[in-house]
Amino acid sequence: MSLFRNAFYWFILLALILIAGFWQSYFSRLGEVEHITHHFHAIAMLGWLALLIIQSWLIRNRNNSRHRQIGKASFVVAPAVVLSGFIVTFYSQANAKDPASAAAVNIFWFGLFLAILFAVLYTLAIVHRKNMKLHARYMISTAWVFLLPGLARAIGQYIAPLEIWVPSFFQMMFIPLIFGGWLMFLDWKNKQPLKPFLMSNLAWVFHILGWMYFYNWGPFRSFAVWSAENLG
Repeated sequence: MSLFRNAFYWFILLALILIAGFWQSYFSRLGEVEHITHHFHAIAMLGWLALLIIQSWLIRNRNNSRHRQIGKASFVVAPAVVLSGFIVTFYSQANAKDPASAAAVNIFWFGLFLAILFAVLYTLAIVHRKNMKLHARYMISTAWVFLLPGLARAIGQYIAPLEIWVPSFFQMMFIPLIFGGWLMFLDWKNKQPLKPFLMSNLAWVFHILGWMYFYNWGPFRSFAVWSAENLG
């Protein structure tokens, strides 16, 4: 039960990291952001984090009936997260200076994968909504989708200028895997279901491999270029 009780605090920390990371590029200049794509994505993203915080707080306080009532909002917020994730990814790719470059294709892969992973984890959480242990773990796993975009920006903006060592973006991609591995170890130690965190960790390994190799894989590179020309 400690995993669920402590999730409330971790979700608040995640929200703070996300806001800090996007503060300079988005939150501090809301009036200057012209394209509605970014507003849609921000609203969906913050809406999901708010749901995670509220729902984990309700479970922490054993208010299961209210948890089920508010949980119905996820049927709107979750699709918005997925849709906005795809839209932002295609929009960014269309506005890349060189859509065929390794950097652009990697970012394109990154955005697509996170949107798909979130959709899969949310779907599994809903499928297993009557099994608290599975449902909660799949919901917790959705948080990894939001961690890296905010954390990488926060480190780059607030720690890198101090001229101390900071991990590269690729190195930071292992952070969700480390946290996920730790949670899986705790579940194994406490004889809890391993499948949710095991699945999310394996998916994240695939994500890292995709980042390493898909930028140079012809079919995916061609899809990235085609997307820039037709879906932006």
